[in-house]
Amino acid sequence: MPTAKTHNNRKARTKGLSNPAVIAAAASPAGQKAITFAVDSAERGRKKAGEIATSVLPFMIKAGVVVAIVYVGYRLYANRFVSAGYNTKVDPANISDAQAQAKADAVYTALFGIGADFEAVKEALAGLNQNGFIKVYNAFGKRKPAFIFGNEMTLTEWLNDQLSNSEKEELRFLIGNVI
Repeated sequence: MPTAKTHNNRKARTKGLSNPAVIAAAASPAGQKAITFAVDSAERGRKKAGEIATSVLPFMIKAGVVVAIVYVGYRLYANRFVSAGYNTKVDPANISDAQAQAKADAVYTALFGIGADFEAVKEALAGLNQNGFIKVYNAFGKRKPAFIFGNEMTLTEWLNDQLSNSEKEELRFLIGNVI
């Protein structure tokens, strides 16, 4: 059974280069050449890593710019207003383009801010047929809410956001279930 002293001697012997063959090989000219080669290889590896880093950085910057441009383009495309098409199977719109714009502005004014003026919305949209409502919807487009961080919304999004279910039902009754 080994004693504590023998165990400590083994630890002392395993530290450093204790193999005589390794020491002799390192002292020989071939060993010196191998050590020099290893050191030079490590130095070349560090230089190569630096060169790779300096060549990758411009690529990463360009890739980041391209990704940012694609993202902004996608957001603009996805958040655009798509006008609704008219239904040719029903009567044409019962209002003109100027009237549609005036009604869209009146509805926006009534819905803008905290709380909605339902009576003004009801007055502006009353009596519209399906294509008339589509004309007002297209004139309304996408408009910003009163809050700074809100997304732009279409007319139907505004109505769904600002009006209660009973108010929406009343509007559906007035304009023939177009909403």
